This record gives sequence, structure tokens and C-alpha cells, in this order.
Amino acid sequence: MVTIETHQLVLRDLTHDDFESMHEVTSNLNVVRYMTWGPNTEDDTRRFLQYAIQTQIVKPRSVYQFAITLNWICIGGCDFNINSSEHKEGEIGYLLDEPYWGKGYATEAAKALIRYGFEAHGMHRIIAKCDARNE
Repeated sequence: MVTIETHQLVLRDLTHDDFESMHEVTSNLNVVRYMTWGPNTEDDTRRFLQYAIQTQIVKPRSVYQFAITLNWICIGGCDFNINSSEHKEGEIGYLLDEPYWGKGYATEAAKALIRYGFEAHGMHRIIAKCDARNE
């Protein structure tokens, strides 16, 4: 199990126990408004968690789906993906439940993912994509 600790957060591999928290986040239209998917149904969230858990056993691993936890409470999710091993390019993404917006948690999680990609995986470049309408 991969765990990344920051000043306030712990990013850890997702488990089936994260269903309720992750479904609350991924089914919220305000949270997923600028994503290319969602809002999730319960079945969508279950399929996503199953996928995330299966990526944990793939060797070599190239997909890391994490729960973002604050004081042991799951407040969102984030990911680090190796897009190209050859070119050492990775990608990050994240989403937080609405009550946690504007508190610096997404920035803290993103910095941790970038550090993880460069230090643990020797990435040369790490990208993130966003919808320009997302302020």
C-alpha cells in the first residue's frame, strides 16, 4: 500500500471502505462540474473503486488512485499516472469535497503528488489538465 504524508494530509491507496466518502464527492455536481465524467451513480463509484484497487496489483504499476484524508477522514481523491515510462512523463489530478475547498488542501495534495512522481518514479515531466472555466 502506498501512503504519502504531508503536513496536514495523508494520501493513501483507495479501498472498498472509501465507498461512502468517495461517492459523496463524485456524485456532487458542484465537485465534478468540470470533469469529463460524472456525477457518479453508486454503480459508477463501485466500478471506479474496483478499478482503483485492481491497479494496485499491476506490475509494473503505472496508476495510483489515492484517497485524500484529513484526520483519517476521506475528503476527496487524487491520482498520479505514469503516462510514458520511456519519456518519464506523469500526470496528476485531484478533487475535494465542497466543504474543504479554499483551505489549501488541493494545493498540498498536488505538491505531494508532484514530489512523489519526481522522487519515487524519476519523472522528467508531470502535467495536469483543467477546464479553463474552473476558477
